[in-house]
Amino acid sequence: FYDILKIADPKVNEIFYDLGSGTGKAVVIAALCYPFFKSIGAIGIARTFAYGGHKGREIYNPNIKPELHNTFEQYQKSVGPTVNHFYEKLLLLKDLMNTTSAKKIARERHKYMKSYLDRFYKEWDGKA
Repeated sequence: FYDILKIADPKVNEIFYDLGSGTGKAVVIAALCYPFFKSIGAIGIARTFAYGGHKGREIYNPNIKPELHNTFEQYQKSVGPTVNHFYEKLLLLKDLMNTTSAKKIARERHKYMKSYLDRFYKEWDGKA
């Protein structure tokens, strides 16, 4: 699949459509290798909670720590709380960008996600 993406040569802000007909590996390869940004920032947050709700996952459980997965299969089998996904994927994406413009956009969106999490924890703890 990577060879096909090289030929397509996606550009910043282009959209990668996953038709849902495979195992999800194409999405991971696309997200890791090209500047698609639907997984990071405000849209990434919305998609994360929508997916977690769809799967019936807890929003947050401080007793269940995030896990870094060694393989895609391990990642796919994860059933941790939705907030864990930030640490297992979303907050890792910034460092995987390749182009200068992708890195800049990713830094800004990463900062937003960190800010969101800070506020989330304050509200969860009843401090905001």
